[in-house]
Amino acid sequence: MGNHAFDQCLALREIVLPEKLEVLKYSTFRRCLSLERVFFSEGLKTIESNAFVSCTSLKEAILPESLQSIESGAFDDCEGLNRLRFPSQIEIITKQCFRNCKSLTEVKIPETVRSMESEAFTGCSGLKMINIPNSLTSISYSCFSGCSSLSEIEIPESVTSIEESAFRSCKSLVRVVVPFGVKKIGKSAFYSCSQLRYLTIPGNLVVPTGLYTNVFNSPISHTTIWEGTAVIQQAVLSSLIGGTLVFPKTLQVIREDNLHKYFDVIYCYATTPPTVLSDNALSPECKVYVPDVSVNAYKAANVWSQGQILPLSEAK
Repeated sequence: MGNHAFDQCLALREIVLPEKLEVLKYSTFRRCLSLERVFFSEGLKTIESNAFVSCTSLKEAILPESLQSIESGAFDDCEGLNRLRFPSQIEIITKQCFRNCKSLTEVKIPETVRSMESEAFTGCSGLKMINIPNSLTSISYSCFSGCSSLSEIEIPESVTSIEESAFRSCKSLVRVVVPFGVKKIGKSAFYSCSQLRYLTIPGNLVVPTGLYTNVFNSPISHTTIWEGTAVIQQAVLSSLIGGTLVFPKTLQVIREDNLHKYFDVIYCYATTPPTVLSDNALSPECKVYVPDVSVNAYKAANVWSQGQILPLSEAK
């Protein structure tokens, strides 16, 4: 079968692929709008780009164990796809591979996957559950953007970077734990996650600065900086909005301005007041709870003395 072999065969509803077929060519079934079922045979090794693009009636893709490669956009805009099973040896989920598969609700990614490319699951608005394998080191550009039904996501400790718009408009996300080993978060990574209320992040992140670069733009009730963080880098906190902030006992330096702009209450567990590289970081309205034995030290410390210093024993 060559490129575009069944392109826009609008009456085609079902097909059995031959056993000797190893490569499904470019746009083989493009816009076969009535195609509901495809029986994949063992022996198939590659599905080329756009092979099933806009097959809006396709219900399932039970991919054979022999499959080694799924190229970009292979199942793009398969809006009716509600069941997907990967072969155990697949290593890359390519660009826009399952973009706008709006009927997918659950996806199991094999541990063999070492890369999920940009927009791999963008616009999968029905997706409620997906795992990110421990073999992954980066969550790519817009990988899960627009997955508006995704209520939770576990980011594995193997991940070191979260790229631009990775989870943008995941409007059902409530809690996110960014692993301690993540060193970079791109702009708008969690933009328009309007239900996000609980966040744990490392303080040594590299985050974008400047106009229209916020990682977050929705109020977050409770933000915790990972225990083990010694330095909070510039712009990490300014990308957050409102609520309560918890600093670990390991914290030594904060490279941030105007903490009072972003937080109502701060809990700081460091017994020695961390150095704040700003002359105007707190306001008199900001409540700061600190270890009981350190209350006087915080009241005497530069910047911290600007806030309301209270003992942790009085915290609600």
